[in-house]
Amino acid sequence: MSFETKDFRQTLSRFATGVVVVTTHWQGHAYGMTVNSFTSVSLDPPLVLFCASPRGHTPQAVRDAGIYGVSILAVDQLDLCKRLAGMTQVEEMDRFEGLPHTLSPGGVPWMDGCLGWLECRVEQVWEAGDHQVMLARVTQIRRGDDHDPLLFFHGQWPTIQRPAGGVG
Repeated sequence: MSFETKDFRQTLSRFATGVVVVTTHWQGHAYGMTVNSFTSVSLDPPLVLFCASPRGHTPQAVRDAGIYGVSILAVDQLDLCKRLAGMTQVEEMDRFEGLPHTLSPGGVPWMDGCLGWLECRVEQVWEAGDHQVMLARVTQIRRGDDHDPLLFFHGQWPTIQRPAGGVG
């Protein structure tokens, strides 16, 4: 490798991404984590994926439960983003305490006030370097209100200005 890991990370930080919360419910406990490595894969069949370090409780719970929820965060949900990213003093196993959410038809937590929600069944998990890729089929969807998204860019959460007439 002709570059340092920190330089690779800093270069990738210049790619703006949306932010989602991945959640599941396993053995009587709700789990959740903030993810910016989320993407759609296919419309037919409807497939999405996210990547996560396998070290936390949430990725393990997602694998064991075989089902997860995706809540697409709005710009005003930075506190939720930080809490589920482990950027507060709240321990991972206590992150859901006091957080408003509803359960999807399949029983995974969907965080309140988001732009949209997906319920996903895990189809495949594979190792990719120091992360795992979790491919899933979308089984349920719900759209939220039309607000600006929460974005992550260069280690910060900037806002965007939408075109007046929209695009396309």
